[in-house]
Amino acid sequence: MNKKIVFVGVAALVACVGWWTIQRGSKSGASQLLAKARAGDPAAERDLGLMYGAGRGVEKDPVAAFGWLQKAAEQGDAQAQCMLAIFYQTAYGTPRDFSKALDWLRKGAEQGDPGSLMQLGITYTEGVGVPPDQAQALSCFRKAAEQGYADAQNFVGMIYMGAMGGAVDYPQAADWLRKSAEQGFAPAQALLGRLATMSLPGFYAESDRRIFLAQRCRSEFGQKGSQRAR
Repeated sequence: MNKKIVFVGVAALVACVGWWTIQRGSKSGASQLLAKARAGDPAAERDLGLMYGAGRGVEKDPVAAFGWLQKAAEQGDAQAQCMLAIFYQTAYGTPRDFSKALDWLRKGAEQGDPGSLMQLGITYTEGVGVPPDQAQALSCFRKAAEQGYADAQNFVGMIYMGAMGGAVDYPQAADWLRKSAEQGFAPAQALLGRLATMSLPGFYAESDRRIFLAQRCRSEFGQKGSQRAR
């Protein structure tokens, strides 16, 4: 199993619907969702699928999760389409099928769903079921990034830094990393700050260095706090 795909799949899952269903899952909540899902409500079908996938409020059942997500996806729910693709990519509740995963991701992406765009970008990045395509990956990440998703903004920044072997554009990289960093996304903060100390073109050494130092301070404080808690 491709561990990178699993990791990004979880990230995309969060981008699709957040953790509310998992966090608030309960037996009573599952009963209410089940009634709505049986009536054909796509949002209920999707959320019930997520609950079965996570095992919150119901016994974990990947096959049942897949079944409910498929019902919602077939009704055009973009978030369910994203999650269904992830199930196909990771062979969770269904045999692995990269071709079907790609089809569902494209359906979700066509609706502008940021989770689908993120996962589709990773699919093109790693060539999962398709030839690697930097231009397509960047296009997907940019569309998600333009919706304000910090992790997508970080991906775009990394691509402009040459992470995929393409042309380097430091000013563009700086702009996208800064957008992500200003939302508190730690990987972007760390990368932006470290690059600022190298005085690369497009990086505002003083302001970006402060972002990095603030992130490092929070990280070190957190580590010390967790040690004291022990």
